[in-house]
Amino acid sequence: MTALPDNALRLRVATADIGLRRLFGSIRVPTLAMHTRGEAAVAYERGRVLAEGIPKARFVTLESEKHLLREDEPAWERFVEG
Repeated sequence: MTALPDNALRLRVATADIGLRRLFGSIRVPTLAMHTRGEAAVAYERGRVLAEGIPKARFVTLESEKHLLREDEPAWERFVEG
């Protein structure tokens, strides 16, 4: 719902092979990773792996099935608090 189908496909193809794991250990800034548990676009576990790979990162689970939260969703408040 946030992109036309052709553009969504192009974005998915363009970002599918971006590998950041080699950079995780060198990140030295405060990091907050937030991920919704039930979304279909990016697996929840990938968010956890991201946070676990960055030194001192904090991970927050958002209870939602949406990739992009709106302010009328229950998880919005936790997102803003984070």
